[in-house]
Amino acid sequence: MIQTPVIVTFANQKGGVGKTTLAHVIATETKGVRVAVIDCDFQHSIVKCRKADIRKYGEEHTPYDVLSYEANDKKAMTDLMEKLHNDPSIDVVLMDS
Repeated sequence: MIQTPVIVTFANQKGGVGKTTLAHVIATETKGVRVAVIDCDFQHSIVKCRKADIRKYGEEHTPYDVLSYEANDKKAMTDLMEKLHNDPSIDVVLMDS
């Protein structure tokens, strides 16, 4: 039996309420759990921060994977959900919308 990951989405109609910050903090502080962060925010803030961290600290200081998707791309999001539900290498998915 394949165990599907827990998928948590941070969403709110209002901007500036801490969705990105919360996703980043939870991903960073989740020890011993295989985490993937899906950055669907139109600003792609987590992706930008990850690139800056890699330049500053190197690739070995990346405790979780970050993937960038456009939330309005229905096909890509559907394919992503299928892929995530069948990926035993991920325990938790955090989606920043």
